[in-house]
Amino acid sequence: MAFKKGNKYRFRKGQTHYLNGKRMGLKNGHIPWNKGLTKETDSRLNYERPTKFKGIKGKLSPNWKDGRTPINQSIRTSKKYKDWRESVFALDDYTCLLCDKQGGHLHAHHIKQFAKYPKERFNIANGITMCRKCHGDLHGKVWK
Repeated sequence: MAFKKGNKYRFRKGQTHYLNGKRMGLKNGHIPWNKGLTKETDSRLNYERPTKFKGIKGKLSPNWKDGRTPINQSIRTSKKYKDWRESVFALDDYTCLLCDKQGGHLHAHHIKQFAKYPKERFNIANGITMCRKCHGDLHGKVWK
């Protein structure tokens, strides 16, 4: 049986587990210690489970910037931008214009740069469809 690093035993649901030749777990007919107990009847069950991220959301977060979202992020997550991407894909028949691969993980590439030409961001003629590999080769990046 393979064990995870750091775990002495790895339990699998529905299987019988043994340690040193003896069966582990509850024996037939044995009643668990907490059977029938509720939070109201037993104080051992009445506790708040600690949360990992309590108190660091919203204004209490060290990354809080008065509720501002960077303009680039707000544009790229907008409906208008998503509609532009879909229009570019449909115009090119969901085919990469460099390698003629159809479908897969496609990117909509701006011919005129997104940052330098804000008036051309949503112009369908300013976009071409590229597959992930060709787009990464063009920009010198590798996307996972």
